[in-house]
Amino acid sequence: AAFFTIPAKKALIAENNPAKNAPIPENSFLKKQPAFLIILFFDVDDTLVDSKTGKVPESTIEALHNLQENGHKICISTGRPLFNKANPSIFFDVPWDGYVCFNGQGIYNKERVMFYNYAYSKDVVRRLIEKVNEQKYNMMLLEEKRTVMANEYFKYAKTACEYFHMDMPSYEEYKGNDIFGMVMCAPCGCDISVFKDIEEIELYHGQNDYLDVVNKGINKKKGIEKMLEYYNMD
Repeated sequence: AAFFTIPAKKALIAENNPAKNAPIPENSFLKKQPAFLIILFFDVDDTLVDSKTGKVPESTIEALHNLQENGHKICISTGRPLFNKANPSIFFDVPWDGYVCFNGQGIYNKERVMFYNYAYSKDVVRRLIEKVNEQKYNMMLLEEKRTVMANEYFKYAKTACEYFHMDMPSYEEYKGNDIFGMVMCAPCGCDISVFKDIEEIELYHGQNDYLDVVNKGINKKKGIEKMLEYYNMD
């Protein structure tokens, strides 16, 4: 776990796995620092959620509730969309104080209202789909409340969906809808130089047959900064 402590009216940001540290010890600084206003950000996959089982330990949920009961704010920070039936139960088992979704490209308050977004340009989406089709890869196009596939090449999409414990989304031709997240379904460790001419995006290999696609300069860190501004902690 990584912790950064900042005085009152600022924030503590943590990428932490409470499953490994729950229950919170009575002598923990998380319980004994009333002079600090603390906000913690948690990744979902392989942090809150066991990627092999798709489950969240009860001890994790208990630890998160303990944090809130002791006056701390907790937020999700993930590449996942907020509104997706495939999301693990942790999205609903805890009354989160905010959600940094789509790898920082869609930020929601505790009422689940998006107050900031950075959707891809429609031209970028179309150009990337063309490149993906040429490689016979695929791509999940994440709208705010639904996910569709960019084509019908499902080889790598299948293993990516298995990793995220989700059903295969249906294919639908892109017609200019707002897209807040994209997940490229391609072989693990594939050469991404074929996409270098699309300079507006950055690609990051995942832990399976997928890559996160983000707008250049936008990431979870930027999303966390927007959340801190929202809570007047910037």
